Amino acid sequence: MLGTLCALVAALSTTAPNDVSTQPVQFSVWAVQALKTGSAEKHFDSAAQSVRKTIADLPYDTFRGLFTGSASVAPGAETRLKLNETYTLLIQCRTRDGKDGAHVDLTVELPPTQATEAPRKAVQTCIIVSAGKKVRIGGLKMKEGEMVVVLEMTG
Repeated sequence: MLGTLCALVAALSTTAPNDVSTQPVQFSVWAVQALKTGSAEKHFDSAAQSVRKTIADLPYDTFRGLFTGSASVAPGAETRLKLNETYTLLIQCRTRDGKDGAHVDLTVELPPTQATEAPRKAVQTCIIVSAGKKVRIGGLKMKEGEMVVVLEMTG
């Protein structure tokens, strides 16, 4: 009886804990239209309020939310989020660094010019994101102003 109990305790104590590095990474994503309207004060609509601190230093005076969403991406996998009629965000998670970080490839794509072609890359970058920290990608031209994409690792 004591031998069985010892074997059970030993088996339970050597079982590996749930490996966080293999769990999907949770992201929140926002796309904001940034405009120069000539206003003396900066204006943020309700959809842009949650990323106000992240984009307030940009040289624009009006910010309008275009997209708010989330994504769950497992290490080694990818997901696509259509931000508007022009831009699609591709998130590829290379690795998860514990519960607080991930190594991520981000690509913002334009639709192909012809149906037989692949999407065109507007922006492509590799970053390390940390839980609770927002990162931004800018320079995405729109008919009026530019699009700024903000990404945050939430879990």
